[in-house]
Amino acid sequence: MPFSRTVGPRVPVEVSTNNNVVETHLSLRLQPRTGRFRPYVEGLAGFKYLFTRTTVGDEDFGNDELGDDIAESTNYDDFALSGGAGAGIDVRVCQQREPGKTLRAVGVHLGVQYLLGQEAEYLAEGDLTDENGNGQLDWSELDVRRSRTTFLQPQFGVTFRLAGTD
Repeated sequence: MPFSRTVGPRVPVEVSTNNNVVETHLSLRLQPRTGRFRPYVEGLAGFKYLFTRTTVGDEDFGNDELGDDIAESTNYDDFALSGGAGAGIDVRVCQQREPGKTLRAVGVHLGVQYLLGQEAEYLAEGDLTDENGNGQLDWSELDVRRSRTTFLQPQFGVTFRLAGTD
C-alpha cells in the first residue's frame, strides 16, 4: 500500500498485523529420575499475554533478514492469569554407555497441559478497520472480543542428554 496520501504510490510499504499469545508458567513436576519410561504429572501457574501488533516495513518486508521496520504499534493487549495441570511421559530411545561420548542419551517427550485462564479482551483477524474513513483507528471502531483463555496444549519434544549432566 502507499506510504501516505501525500507520497502516494511512489513509496510502497507492507503493513502486517499479527495477533499473538505469549504464555509463561511455573511448573511443579513429579517424575522418576531414572528409567526408560518416565511418566509425570505437573501443576502450573502463570499468565497469558494477548496482543495485536501492526508493523510497517519496506516493500520487501518479510524477505529481508534485517527486517527494515519503519514503524510498529501494539494496537491492543491484555493479561490473563492462568493455572492448570499436565501429564505425560518421557521415553529414552537410545543411550550411550561409553564415557568418552558427548551425547549420552536421546529421549522423546509426549504430554498434554490443560490451562484454565481468566477472561481476557482481544482483537480477532480483520478487527482493525477505519470504518469512518478519518485515517485513524478510534476506540469506537475496534471490535474488542472477550472470552476465557483456557487452552488444551499437546506437547511433543526431543531431549538430548549431554555428558556431565547426569
